[in-house]
Amino acid sequence: MDPALCRGVPRPCIEYDAVYNILHYLADIHFLEPKSPLVPNLTYTTVFLPTAQSLAALEYYKDLDNMQLYNEVVEVTGMEMGLKYKLFVDCLLHDTVYVAMAGVLIFLFLWMYSSSFFVTFMTFCGVGFSVGMAYFMYTLIYRIHFFPFINLLTIVIIIGIGADDACIYCKIWTCAKSEKNNGTLVKLVRDTLHHACLSMFITSVTTAVAFFGSVISNITAVRCFSIFAGTAVLANFIFTVSWLPASVIMAEKWCSSTCLCIPPMGLYLPQLRHVQWCSSLCGALWKLHYSFTEYSRVFFEKILPCIIVKSKYFWIVFFSAIAAGGAFAVFYYPKLQLPDSKEFQIFKSNHPFERYDLYLKKFFWFEKAKEQDPYRKLPIRIVWGVLPVDTGNHLDPYDRGDIVFDPDFNIALPEAQEWLYNFCIKLRNQSFYQSTHGPLMFNCFIETFKDWMERRCVDGISDMDRTPCCESSKFPFSEKVFNYCIKEAVVILHHTPGYFVVPSVEGLRFSKSTGKVQAIVVQYDSTFSYSMSYAEMYNFKTAVDSWVSEMMSMAPKGLKNGWFISDLEFFDLQDSLSKGSLVAIGVAIAVSFGALLFTTLNLLISIFAIFTISCIIIVTVGSLVLLGWKLNVLESTTVSIAIGLAVDLTLHYGVAYRLSPQEDRESSVIFALSHVGSPVAMAAFTTFMAGALIFPSIVLAYLQIGTFLVLLMAISWLYSTFFFMSLLSVAGPQNGQLQLNYPSFDCCENSPVPVEKNAYALSESTLSSSSASYPNQIPTSESHELEPLTALKDSLRIDVPKFKKKLGHRSIRPRSGSLSSATSKARDPMIPSKITRTPRKISLPTVNVTFHGEESLGATSSSTIVCAEEDKEPVLNPMSKEDIPEAWIRKEISV
Repeated sequence: MDPALCRGVPRPCIEYDAVYNILHYLADIHFLEPKSPLVPNLTYTTVFLPTAQSLAALEYYKDLDNMQLYNEVVEVTGMEMGLKYKLFVDCLLHDTVYVAMAGVLIFLFLWMYSSSFFVTFMTFCGVGFSVGMAYFMYTLIYRIHFFPFINLLTIVIIIGIGADDACIYCKIWTCAKSEKNNGTLVKLVRDTLHHACLSMFITSVTTAVAFFGSVISNITAVRCFSIFAGTAVLANFIFTVSWLPASVIMAEKWCSSTCLCIPPMGLYLPQLRHVQWCSSLCGALWKLHYSFTEYSRVFFEKILPCIIVKSKYFWIVFFSAIAAGGAFAVFYYPKLQLPDSKEFQIFKSNHPFERYDLYLKKFFWFEKAKEQDPYRKLPIRIVWGVLPVDTGNHLDPYDRGDIVFDPDFNIALPEAQEWLYNFCIKLRNQSFYQSTHGPLMFNCFIETFKDWMERRCVDGISDMDRTPCCESSKFPFSEKVFNYCIKEAVVILHHTPGYFVVPSVEGLRFSKSTGKVQAIVVQYDSTFSYSMSYAEMYNFKTAVDSWVSEMMSMAPKGLKNGWFISDLEFFDLQDSLSKGSLVAIGVAIAVSFGALLFTTLNLLISIFAIFTISCIIIVTVGSLVLLGWKLNVLESTTVSIAIGLAVDLTLHYGVAYRLSPQEDRESSVIFALSHVGSPVAMAAFTTFMAGALIFPSIVLAYLQIGTFLVLLMAISWLYSTFFFMSLLSVAGPQNGQLQLNYPSFDCCENSPVPVEKNAYALSESTLSSSSASYPNQIPTSESHELEPLTALKDSLRIDVPKFKKKLGHRSIRPRSGSLSSATSKARDPMIPSKITRTPRKISLPTVNVTFHGEESLGATSSSTIVCAEEDKEPVLNPMSKEDIPEAWIRKEISV
């Protein structure tokens, strides 16, 4: 500092540039504001440690992180130690414990729902095999070598889908077992697959198609994720329809007769069967388990359908208004915006590193000076001779492909030289041009070459004749002179001292084979500074690109294919996100609608389902916008996940509605809710809780995934259950309305109908529950290993003559949890008003028979044949006489 300029200032204030360092580095920009320069207001200050920004400071940071960095006066609110991305890698691995906890939680919930550890374990094995098969096809069949980090999100998705399918299959298995004449295991598997396979096929195909729809994105990571996730979903379907039924059969056939099932987890501990306190504890657990399942059954089969059907118009208006609000937030205000921050956030906003980068950095002059550095300007770079064509593998960002040269390029033509000379002059007259001091040797080489060609033809020192590369040749030069002299000029100019000529991208590029100019690059600085703000970069690109395009339209043929490029890598990412995400959503929804219509063949159900799915996506994205989300790579991926996961719950209801045997809308809605309501709720709840468990992570990616899963599952369940079902109850198809059918090719219509010989043989495995050995202290309960949310199976005592009188010609609605109503139009007989509940064994059921007023005990063995006419209930004693007043028949009801 010049003492002459600071007279009267104390010397200590001048030494060591103290004032400058305090104001520029240590104090914030509001320390001495012009409004109140005499009242200093210091809010933030910096401390520079005598350590370099390197990995060596990582351990020091960990020590600081474990310390209390505040007292009564000051607090450390932000840090910049150059460790942000290294710490990200460490935290990425450390915080996978929360993802593992989410997987364990889903495992436990599925275990509790199915009451079978074996089935749950095998379900997760199937999920693992599905991911393994997808990886095998991804790497060896598709030959994709790039595996981005976001592909790992597929594991969480497949776990949720696998648990969803397992819940659906276990529910349908339970309903099939509760049927009269449920038959052998072969018939059970056939019946369950007949119903479950359609539902799982539609949801799997639609989800996979939604993922594959994102392949159109220009972002390589999103493309790879969509391919891997879609393949994993299809692989999971293959394992679900093959691996899962086999696992249920094994649990049904072997575990039911050899294991002690302790509710609600289905823990197999046969050695504790004879322990007194264990038996009492098990009985108490069974009572609690039965109470919970009974309440759940009543809620999903009675209360929930009543709430939806009775208030259907309210739900439609209410959720439509919410969807309209979500659309307002996404498209109008505050809108789904691209990231406008110049820093890339990877941790939570309250992390010290992010606090400094996102908030505190702008309060210090030395940081603001970096952004205003005149030497950090965006270049204006125009290229000729090379076409902007990407011949590399679009699924591998490291594959650059081969260069495609412009066959029409020829700068040696006189008209091309003159046009390029005028182009450089016009470029420097534009408002976006930044004047650069010093010699510009190759920025626009044609100007330098023209000046070089104006030298004398005879060297005054060596008397060397320079013809034709001298003033005798007039600009524009002939093609022959240009090709001859340009090589000499480049050699001489490159021998200029390095102070004037530094290696750069601008200038000429020669062909090794022909020696002619193959490509040229013209480059100048612009007035725009580099920024990660999409708006600023968009203004720069639009201004320069529009002017260059206009100039290229007037260029001669040899220079007509020039194009503009700059440091726009991050801007291209943002631009692809802004355009590709919306297009991907539209394509995924359209293709999902086609897949849904192709599988359900009902136009009305498909339209309502797609409308509901669109509302789910709009409300979910709108909620994320209100939470301050910006559309980045991870956010774009979560939108793809939203499309894939939003279809599941809605389609399960839609398929169940279509399979309903009832002709009217309300009965079909009640059938669908009671049939798949509980597994759909369990699937949504497990994924919801899994997302909530990821909240403690400091990694922004994990936190956003958890937030997204919580919102998506809550919104998806509410809309699919209340909105979609209300739409169907108001305007759903009935009496085959808008139901399409595939062409029938019945070549065997005259063939005899196959008869299953063992259709009514009640084997021990199908009669007994999977918890066959549970204690007998609870005579009123029969809980199956795979029936946590179903009604109790009872043996009913019926007075036959009185029953016939009461029956008359009336009919009732089929039992909501029953599958027989879905496979046959036959109606169940009327339930008598007087019912006596009788205990029975499970492995070998006990039958009480009343004969002439005397009650006797009988048992059916595994080979007992139960006969029944086609439209009547099975009777245990078919040879009985008509004068017998009472008989025992097995009948199930829902309360």
